[in-house]
Amino acid sequence: MGGRGPAERAAGEIEDINEHADTVTPQERGRAAVIIAAAKQVAIDIGLEVGTRIFDVTGARATASSVGLDIFWRNIRTHSLHDPIAHKRAEVGRVRPARGDPRAHLGTPEEPCHDDS
Repeated sequence: MGGRGPAERAAGEIEDINEHADTVTPQERGRAAVIIAAAKQVAIDIGLEVGTRIFDVTGARATASSVGLDIFWRNIRTHSLHDPIAHKRAEVGRVRPARGDPRAHLGTPEEPCHDDS
């Protein structure tokens, strides 16, 4: 993969799948889900860290909505909670070490990863 970062890898995987969207296998879908989940982890971690450090440097007054910096931290935090990053870490962790078939864990139509009951 060379010097490609997680977001570029995820985008490349999506582009590859889109080239044959009607014939995507569960394994391909699962592989893409793992790569996307890994990229999301990195984005969330970096976004929260940057947002926190901005407030460390600028002080408590920078959290006022009139300054406008709070929205960025709040948005990334909302994304991390809406689709919990802890679940993404667990999904990637279950598949990556074993290089196993990701279908059983990553919400392919054949085997959803969450029981919403």
